[in-house]
This record gives sequence, structure tokens and C-alpha cells, in this order.
Amino acid sequence: MALHINGFNFSYDYTELLAEIEDDIKEEHFKMYDEIVIEREPRKDFVEKGIDYIPIVDYYFKSDNPPEGKYFEKIKISDFIAEMKKLNSIM
Repeated sequence: MALHINGFNFSYDYTELLAEIEDDIKEEHFKMYDEIVIEREPRKDFVEKGIDYIPIVDYYFKSDNPPEGKYFEKIKISDFIAEMKKLNSIM
């Protein structure tokens, strides 16, 4: 499934991040109810097109002191996976 934002059909390729988190879950580093810290990175082309979405670029086990200028948020693994699966489709 993709999103429809400001007249645009929108998807994003999360194939690699999905594979990484699914491997970590299988190796029991994470449980679906655990929280992790995700990093988002604004994209100029999205802003120019009016797409109000900041893509996920990485995730961390812990992030006590995130670097300045970065977008970080805590999220449950189940929500992290759901967001990526929702947008991970080819238009």
C-alpha cells in the first residue's frame, strides 16, 4: 500500500531496513513490543513536492545523545515495521 499525499501517490523503498529489523527479531535482539530509536532524514525533493513525510533512514538500540540536527524518535518495533510495510510498495 502507498500513501496519497497532496495529490501524489507516494511509496518508499524500505526493503533493506525491513530485512535488517526482521533479522534482529529472529536473532532475539528485539521483541515486537520493545522500543527503539529511529532516525529520520528530511528530503528536499519531498518538501518541494509538498510531501509531508520524513523517511526513516536507520534505527538504533539506544541513543542517549543523538547528534544535533538529526530527527530521532522512540517507537515500538511493531509500529516501526507497520509504517515501513505500508510505504514499501512499488508505484
